[in-house]
Amino acid sequence: MAGDASEGDGSGTGEVKSSTVLRGDLEEVRGKISKYQSRKELTDYPEVKSCGDAVVECYRYAYITSRILI
Repeated sequence: MAGDASEGDGSGTGEVKSSTVLRGDLEEVRGKISKYQSRKELTDYPEVKSCGDAVVECYRYAYITSRILI
């Protein structure tokens, strides 16, 4: 994240971060939470996951087939 304590002189203690950096960190965390929650919701619908897996297999097959034909 942009506001990691490793930035600066390396001491990492007592650094004051700007509100812009903190806001960016907050948005990054919100995005990660949203992504996690959407994945978690998919476990409630196993048929959606199985259909998604079928699509992935289709693309893998198409990729392998295209590589063989080249």
